[in-house]
Amino acid sequence: MSRHMSRSLLIFIVFTVLLTTGCGCSSNGGHPFPGSAEKIYVDALAAAKKSNKAVQLVFSNSEVTWCQRLDEYHADAQVAKILDKHLISIRFDLIETPGGFNMFLERGSGERGQPAFTFVDYKGMLLADSGDVGENVGFPNNDDEVARYLAALKTASPEITTEELAVLRTKLETLRVEITPEPDPID
Repeated sequence: MSRHMSRSLLIFIVFTVLLTTGCGCSSNGGHPFPGSAEKIYVDALAAAKKSNKAVQLVFSNSEVTWCQRLDEYHADAQVAKILDKHLISIRFDLIETPGGFNMFLERGSGERGQPAFTFVDYKGMLLADSGDVGENVGFPNNDDEVARYLAALKTASPEITTEELAVLRTKLETLRVEITPEPDPID
């Protein structure tokens, strides 16, 4: 066997092994890879169907300040208790979750900033989200954004109570950051 033919055969074998084992590939016999955004999403939809809840997808990046602020909100015990009562919540780190960035682009209304959220039913149908480019609520940091977030939450989970929404509003208000507008540059 010639050297060229041996090399070609080796490349063919390595390529075939990679394709059939799924190493570095997105194919897994039609099943999402464990730990991938798609697997997390499919599992959440199944849990939502079983529990008759909507799914909240949170798209985040642990290096972005507003994402850290939203993570802090979701980590609050009262907030978590209310949201867990009404939703199946999943978080995708756009950098660390395999397939997280693709999920971010596929679920919701177009490109938007970070953080972002999307609410879907157990079939994956969009119920509400954080908004499109320039309108993304991200972390609700003012009265209008809080109202839009709570309205999206109420759309996704109509049985959430006024009292529960008031608790969530108060929690968001305690995490607000005062934003000082930058002065206009002087010519």
